[in-house]
Amino acid sequence: MEKIIVFSDLDGTLLDHNNYSFDAAKPALELIAEKKIPLILSSSKSLAEIKEIQNELKLQHPFIVENGGAICIPQGYFKTEEDFELVESFLIKFLGPSYDDILQTLETIKEDSNFSFKGFNDIAVEEIMSLTDLPFDKAQQAKTRLCSEPVIWQDTLEKLPEFEDALKAHEYKLLKGGRFYHLMGNTDKGNGVRHLMKFYRKKYPKDQFVTIGVGDSPNDVD
Repeated sequence: MEKIIVFSDLDGTLLDHNNYSFDAAKPALELIAEKKIPLILSSSKSLAEIKEIQNELKLQHPFIVENGGAICIPQGYFKTEEDFELVESFLIKFLGPSYDDILQTLETIKEDSNFSFKGFNDIAVEEIMSLTDLPFDKAQQAKTRLCSEPVIWQDTLEKLPEFEDALKAHEYKLLKGGRFYHLMGNTDKGNGVRHLMKFYRKKYPKDQFVTIGVGDSPNDVD
């Protein structure tokens, strides 16, 4: 039996990049729901942000947060013996370093260099609102991170490769997003997809899977 699974980015794909509306994607969303095709959200957004979007769209499938930093699975969705952490009623498997480790690395780099940048941890919710045009509650959700840090680069573009080299020395990388750079471990959305597909194949061993990926940036190709 053939089973289709759709993996989709959010901003600039299901969500309008400017007003965060689902309106243009509604026909596709309705068709996916009608065909009972699992829609797996995969985004730079945080657990808190995607959890709310899942509720809005009435989705009860796993999802990938923070550009592949972790996969989030509703309890009981898969039978798995792997080690997971329970966070906000979801089973979380981290595929990269923790947020605390990321912040410590950033602090070390700041102390050892003269790069000019700020992370979400350094700024108030109100500044995130100004940068993203999000209301307070959604900006607060965006600030609540698990395994990556959005970075506002305030230095010259010429210094950016040097900053990336400093991150690589600590086994981190910098990913350019639609609005921010994202500091994260050596993982990506593709890694999240591969982990989830392993669970799907174990759950449905007799099925042949067709996966469809939808996105608007190079990191959606991983």
